[in-house]
Amino acid sequence: MLVPHVIERLSRSFMAACEVSGARYGAEMSTNGYYLTRDRFEQMLDLHVERFMVTLDGEGETHNARRGLNGGGDTYQTIVNNLMSLKKVDRPFEINLRVNFDNSNLEEVSRFIPVLRDLFGDDPRFKVYFRPVGCMGGENDLNLPVCDERTKDRSIWAFNEQAIAEGLTVSSFISDILLPTGAVCYAAKPNSLIVGSDGMLYKCSVALEQDNNRLGQIYEDGTLDLDYDKLALWTTSGEETDEKCQACFFRPACQGNHCPLYRMRTGNRPCSYEKRQIKKTLRTIWLQAQREAMASASEV
Repeated sequence: MLVPHVIERLSRSFMAACEVSGARYGAEMSTNGYYLTRDRFEQMLDLHVERFMVTLDGEGETHNARRGLNGGGDTYQTIVNNLMSLKKVDRPFEINLRVNFDNSNLEEVSRFIPVLRDLFGDDPRFKVYFRPVGCMGGENDLNLPVCDERTKDRSIWAFNEQAIAEGLTVSSFISDILLPTGAVCYAAKPNSLIVGSDGMLYKCSVALEQDNNRLGQIYEDGTLDLDYDKLALWTTSGEETDEKCQACFFRPACQGNHCPLYRMRTGNRPCSYEKRQIKKTLRTIWLQAQREAMASASEV
């Protein structure tokens, strides 16, 4: 959102190419929401950016302590004001309100859910998405108050159930991940590449400094240099060598490649939260469907 003119230039190029090819173009965006004003938001919708992820890690003081401005300064109220203004936009879109949790804000997240209900519970285009903070290999990993696996698995679904009970809509990411290839990480897909601002090509967005994640370069003349051996490391690291993945009920969704980076670094199979707690996943989807059915019935 700091460079909307770049987004517009690229988007119009993509849209034109898709029109020529008869393909449908759509895009998603992750943003902190600080510059997501109504005017800029509608500009993004015009460019076919229709699905957004905006993080709110708690109310006021909690969010500001975790996600303040570079150099200091609060962000919470500006983001909330921006999001509230988007409710007036009479167009289809989806905004996933991501709430990250660790051991330091578990109770705060539970208290924050009724606040989110009061703000966005009347607009199903705003959906909640709870996810634990994880260690991604940075120098501060040991300083992060991350939850243990049991707490993560328990808290995600407890927050989801609380949100649904309060009248909020949970993210479509949860049901989408059950679809065929829905749980395969973008880094494991052969047709997925990350393009850096300097033309550098990557597979994974959280390992930019890792050598085997630097696959090549796009040059100014449009030519491409790509290391296919490195590409294969990301796309063939799953079910083809893991007998348990091959026999798993979740195989159609993740194909053993929910997170190739995790498998590379640990040697362990990467299983999604949805797979590890499949009964709670299905219960969440069922509860959401029940609430939506009741809402539709009351409107009639």
